[in-house]
This record gives sequence, C-alpha cells and structure tokens, in this order.
Amino acid sequence: MTDFPADLAALRDGGPWQRTTALRPVTLKLDSGLSVELPGPRVLADVVRPALIAARPLFRDGGAIVTTDGQDVRPIADDALSGELRQAIAALPDRDDAGRPYTDLRLFVAEAEPDTVAAYLADVVRHVRAGLRPYREVKPVAERAPAMTPAERQRTRRERIRAAQVAASEDWVRAWLEDDDVAPGAYAAADLYEVAVGAIEDWIEDDDEVAVPGRKTFYAVADRLIGRRRVIDGTAHYRKEAAMDQVYEDVVERAAQIVAERVIAHAATVATPEPFMAKAMNTELNAPLRL
Repeated sequence: MTDFPADLAALRDGGPWQRTTALRPVTLKLDSGLSVELPGPRVLADVVRPALIAARPLFRDGGAIVTTDGQDVRPIADDALSGELRQAIAALPDRDDAGRPYTDLRLFVAEAEPDTVAAYLADVVRHVRAGLRPYREVKPVAERAPAMTPAERQRTRRERIRAAQVAASEDWVRAWLEDDDVAPGAYAAADLYEVAVGAIEDWIEDDDEVAVPGRKTFYAVADRLIGRRRVIDGTAHYRKEAAMDQVYEDVVERAAQIVAERVIAHAATVATPEPFMAKAMNTELNAPLRL
C-alpha cells in the first residue's frame, strides 16, 4: 500500500469541532487504561483509499466493492478489506515524524478487543466504498475506419438507398404475384408502378430503411421477377400468368366442354341406335383435341 504510512503519519490530532460525525476523532479507552484517539472513519478512509486502489482497481457497484482485470469482474468482501487494513496498520513502523493518530492507531490495533477493531475498520471500509468510482462495463472500442472523402460518402449513400429501393420493389412485386385477388392478364407497366409506389410509401411510415424506387429501378426488378415488358397498342405491359394448378383446371374444363359439344353434334346428324351411343362417345373422347 504505497504512501499509506507517510500519509497517515502526516495526520495530526483532530478536534471535536467537526460537524460531520465521520470526520470527528474516535476516542476509546483500552483495557490497559490508556486512551487512544483514532482518525475519524472517513478521514482514515480518505488516507487509505488511494493505496488500496493502487494495489488493484477498485470500484463501487451498488453496495459492494468490486475489482476487475479488464475482462472479469469479481467482488471483494468488506471483511477482506478490513483484514487487509488491519495487517497494514499492524505492520506500520516507528516514525519520528508521526502524529498522534498514527501512534494511537497502531496501539489500538495491537491491544483493543478484536470485535472493537473489526467494528471500527468496517466503518472505515464503508467510507472507502462511498468514495470509489461506480463500476461501468468497459465496451471494446471498435476500430474506426479511415475517414471517407465527400465523394466516397456520397457513393456509399447512393448504394444504400438503391439497395433499399431494390428490396422494396422485390417485396412488392412478389406480393403482387402471390396475390390470388389479382387475376392473370396484362397490366400496364406505368399503372403497376404507380400502385407499387403508393404501397411502398405506406411502408416507409413504419420502416425508415424502406426507400421509394424510381421507375428504372422498379422496372428492372419487375422485368426480372415477372418477365420482360410487352408492348400492347403502343403501351408497355406486364403479363401475370396463371398459376399452374389453375392452368390445369382450365384445360380439363375446356377439354370436357369440347368433347360434350362433339358428341351432341354427332348425335344430331347421325341416327345412331342407343346401344351404339357409348361407342360414339368413346370415339370422340379419343379423338385429338384442339384447344
């Protein structure tokens, strides 16, 4: 505990005029009949605190004293610090320049009842804790990248905005393709863009990372996900194809309709006995269909 003996030796008798109890000297009578005047608990705490901290980092964490090596944090019991102080005081050497607090404190630790010494030093440790800095978790400092030039910052900003625009376009187009309420067919590209922008603007209210795409960005995404635009009557259109299961159902329904029409037409033009009707229907069913 560096400088502890010298700092303690520099203390002189304190007067009872101190208004703060913790600063007033503590006067006790030993079993030998001698009276000792000890430094006030707060006074001694202020003397020993720098030496205790010099031995290892000490911090206040709520009602506890903790230390850390920069990675792990562990508490230090008050009793452990009290014992450390007691050993340090007991080991104090004789000094010609020491004042009464120094001399009486050595005598007190050597001759007083252990419980009395423990109670006094516990009060000192309490004031040591009160004067410690609160513990704050040290977060590793991330290595800072070199400062960007204005041109680099502008380019990075454009890239971030474009990525957000592409993501918003992809989300909207995929939702549109999966929407069963949107019937298959041709849709004007310009109309589709306006609808998409309206929806994406609503998203921005809930998510700052969303950005409204320009026409060029939106059309590039739509061309990739829907298919390239087709010009119909001089206007670019996107065509939403029916889902495969719907296509299959439509083909089966149309085939059944054609077969029925053929059978009815055949029956109306040829007087066929009823027993041969089944054969006629079978013939028509097996005939090539032109859908």
